[in-house]
Amino acid sequence: MAVHGRGRTSFIIALSFFSFFFIGIVLSQQQDAAPPGTVLLDNYAGSSDDDKLTNALADVVSSSSRSFIPAIMLSGRGYTFTKTRQAFSGLKIVGPPAGYFNSELVNGKYNSVKVTLNCGSGNSSWFVGSGAIYDVYISHIGFVSTNGLTQFWHHPLPGTLYACTFETLGFYGFKHVFGNPIAKTAITQINFIGQWTVVPALDVQFSIGGSDNELWTAGYLNIGPSSSVPGEGRYLMQFIDLGKTNVGPIYITANNGWAGILIAGDDTYGVGLSFTGCRFEGMNPANPSNGALVVQTGGKVIYRDIWTAYGMADPLANKHSPPDQAMIMILGGESLWDGLTYDRAASVNQSVPLFYVAAGKVHIRNVFTGAKGGAWAGLPLVRAVAPAVVNLDDTVTK
Repeated sequence: MAVHGRGRTSFIIALSFFSFFFIGIVLSQQQDAAPPGTVLLDNYAGSSDDDKLTNALADVVSSSSRSFIPAIMLSGRGYTFTKTRQAFSGLKIVGPPAGYFNSELVNGKYNSVKVTLNCGSGNSSWFVGSGAIYDVYISHIGFVSTNGLTQFWHHPLPGTLYACTFETLGFYGFKHVFGNPIAKTAITQINFIGQWTVVPALDVQFSIGGSDNELWTAGYLNIGPSSSVPGEGRYLMQFIDLGKTNVGPIYITANNGWAGILIAGDDTYGVGLSFTGCRFEGMNPANPSNGALVVQTGGKVIYRDIWTAYGMADPLANKHSPPDQAMIMILGGESLWDGLTYDRAASVNQSVPLFYVAAGKVHIRNVFTGAKGGAWAGLPLVRAVAPAVVNLDDTVTK
């Protein structure tokens, strides 16, 4: 019996060794295996990350062995890309689907992947598109730029980006993200979803137009400027001829000489734009924006449940024409403001208008006030000049 016991023990030990050996092989293979519908960038040949990406992009778009274009998946490590790429329909690049991608903190350590992206702008951006491009998906990546020149996506007119999703992205130190002030990116049926962080901005981050989009309505955008690059009145975002589009909770901080957002359009291309649950402010009551946080020059726009605060501390410094005269400048078009909350900067008297309306038509309803910047002795002021038409309730005064 004793001999039999030793034999069974030896058999169990041998079986256990084989099991661990087999599991080790499987796990090793799984480390190099891509989830269904993806290919691992690190499995491609190349002496640099750029070389690997060149080979991966060529493979996914041209391989005759595939019926569908797979997503290129990044591993949980740091990457560096410097080469400009041509966008194409079906392009997909994804990082590990976990976490909030904010490279502002501890050099991006909290990200599950960080990509250093040092390209140029315009036609030297990372991705450059032309014509109609469909079904792009880029997600779960923390991007960092260190050269002060980089633009993420350039797609000038007459081209348009259609039916694409960009999800949970971070952009740290970029000159531009989508479009630039010279050449906006036209977008149609685009979804910006998930948690986004775009700080510190070095120039206008979003210059976009188009229609039929959902921008952060299923997510959140935190955007703010660099503390070392004065804004000199530049806007962090410019929506030019953007219509039939819902814009969800975005948080714009526009201090250090920066302005918040410019909305421009007409009755053809700027109709149906809607903002809900957005915050437009300077840093705090003691570190405000120089001038206006929102400037609308045209289009027909609905703003609901908006917070705006801490501006108009030194409006001439913004160098806008005409000069900023209120937290919200309406220079044309038509707008409805419903459920707005306003708190002024500590250095700004309540006689400084909340709205200045120089043209167009404005409806203002249900305005509330905050008191961090000081107690209120009256109602927020709306100043209108001909030919503007204003329709006000009793929560504001002329």
